[in-house]
Amino acid sequence: GLDPNSDVIGYMVSEPYQSETHMKYGLRAANSLPALFEKTLDVLVEEANGLPILIRSQLAVDYPFIQAQIDKRPGANIIHSYLHASVIASRSRFFITNWITTTLADARSAGVPTIEYSDYNDRLKSIFANGSCCPEWTTHFINQDQEQLRTIVRRLMDGTDVPPPIS
Repeated sequence: GLDPNSDVIGYMVSEPYQSETHMKYGLRAANSLPALFEKTLDVLVEEANGLPILIRSQLAVDYPFIQAQIDKRPGANIIHSYLHASVIASRSRFFITNWITTTLADARSAGVPTIEYSDYNDRLKSIFANGSCCPEWTTHFINQDQEQLRTIVRRLMDGTDVPPPIS
């Protein structure tokens, strides 16, 4: 089980099987979300120092895909959870997603740093000046740069990156 006093990393997952829909609204490729999920999970597992990674997926998400990715990382402290996002946020060192979701608002209102690690297409990058489409919910926006993600995760883990409080 999960130690009720431990921090966690909250990871909110969008619908990988609906990538064509997401592509229409601003992702660069049809396989962006599944590829981002794998890259994100790799970085989190490598940098979490044993901290539990709570994956919260929307109910319509392709559960076998997520479970297969978890199974590829034996020994990693990954838990697929259906706890409410605000409950996960209350325990999170930081919160991460690959596509904007209103659950980032739950995390930010709890004072939790948030990361949107995505793959915006050129049109969306232009519209939002190379930032998140919801900057009020996103303390760190990273567009398809796994090394930058790794750096931010390390800094959030060791406490050297502390985003400003909500104004």
